[in-house]
Amino acid sequence: MNRINRAISTALVVVVIVILVVAAGVGVYLATSHPSTTTTTTSTTPTTSTSTSSTTSSSTSTSSSSTGVTYPLSCNVMSAEFCFPAIAKPANATSLTGNKTVTIGVLTDETSQLSAIGLQIKYATIQAASDINAWLKTNDTTWAGSVNFQVDVSNYALSTTTALSDLSAFQTSGIGVVVGPLDSGTLGNIYSTAASDGIVLISPSSTSVALSGISPYVFREVPNDAAQGLADARMMYQDGVRQLIQVYIDTTYGSGLANSTAARFTALGGNVVAAVPYSSTTFDFTSTLATLSSEWSTAVTAAGGNASEVAIQAIGYEEVGDMLLQAKASYPSLLNGTQPWYGTDGESDDPAFTNSTFASVMEQVRMPATFYAVGNTSASTKVCDETGAMSGTGCSAYSQVAYDNTWLAALSILHCGVASGACISSVLPAIANESVGVTGPLTLGSDHDRIPSAYDIWAVFNVSGVATWELAGTWTTSADTVVWIKEPTF
Repeated sequence: MNRINRAISTALVVVVIVILVVAAGVGVYLATSHPSTTTTTTSTTPTTSTSTSSTTSSSTSTSSSSTGVTYPLSCNVMSAEFCFPAIAKPANATSLTGNKTVTIGVLTDETSQLSAIGLQIKYATIQAASDINAWLKTNDTTWAGSVNFQVDVSNYALSTTTALSDLSAFQTSGIGVVVGPLDSGTLGNIYSTAASDGIVLISPSSTSVALSGISPYVFREVPNDAAQGLADARMMYQDGVRQLIQVYIDTTYGSGLANSTAARFTALGGNVVAAVPYSSTTFDFTSTLATLSSEWSTAVTAAGGNASEVAIQAIGYEEVGDMLLQAKASYPSLLNGTQPWYGTDGESDDPAFTNSTFASVMEQVRMPATFYAVGNTSASTKVCDETGAMSGTGCSAYSQVAYDNTWLAALSILHCGVASGACISSVLPAIANESVGVTGPLTLGSDHDRIPSAYDIWAVFNVSGVATWELAGTWTTSADTVVWIKEPTF
């Protein structure tokens, strides 16, 4: 079979590359099948991921950090499918020898408004630690038998108080890098403490523009909302929306994305009738819905009675599902427009919205929602299948980003030879810019945010009697237009 032949060829390539690593200090990650080997602070045992790189670079460059240690960079970030630079063991790596166990912290949400996504992220980081350990034993002889990675997963439940307590515990444990937190509100409240504690934060999902470049200890492998606002505005305007009502969670994320979307929507020729905030702690939307109902009438009047030009954009998390249920009970006309309710990355592809509680109302409004377009490769499919099976809630782009974040954290520690936040913060950008994760090239801008190129648009449809998030379209920065695959309008 062709698959077997490809597997044999890949194995031969791996052997050659390992020889080159030993001989010349040059390496590229070509992960082959390997046994499940992981040490985590949770009781869950991850499965084993098998990923391949589609190509290797034709040339090798080197990079150095403030430590003076150089490492080879041999990933072709323009064409590789899954590739990380091999890290030469620095002379000061004595603290990482003797099968040393090194812990990477994880701040996720298992019980609050991002719990479905948070569980996916938990298991993605566990899987990543397992895959990293197997890679070190199989593909990078420099580190074989020297170090073993594990993750310490904390459920901070979107609470700043809990997150700060977790940071203190992480510092006491000698942890120098953390994957998380998930939300921008918490990140904005804890980043200064993390920096003073010498802990690097790599968020897989914070996107607030206000936090761009906020600290040398903060990195975000997702683009900030300046780009998402462009995508959201174009999506709605292209679909004929001219009078927009925004309802948003009153946090730095919600207000920031509402503002960036409104600015672009207005520039395109649309009119933002109202922007209605709600408390981040509320699940009672009585007053919010009353305001939306009033503003809906105002918007229809502004549209000359043409309700097809009026839409609501909801910027929030899983609590938006409760808002929709309450609207169905008290203000059903808000759900019966010719336009869908438009969402954002806080709702996009979140399995909580398609459970039995929210399925019918989500099918009614469809909620086309943007999310940064991640890679769709055999590597991402493999990781997604494995982590989705462990979480029981499927896989999302956020969990895949968290998987890549864990790799960046581990490789930065290896490069430094110690779990030092100061060193990690200085070397992580160079490693990210020469890496291709399951979500694609991990290139960071000078503001430590991922550089955007495109956004996918997900929407909820009834598929064979089941409410399902489906890829509905894509927006690109270069074309500034939405190409629909399955348009979610009515």
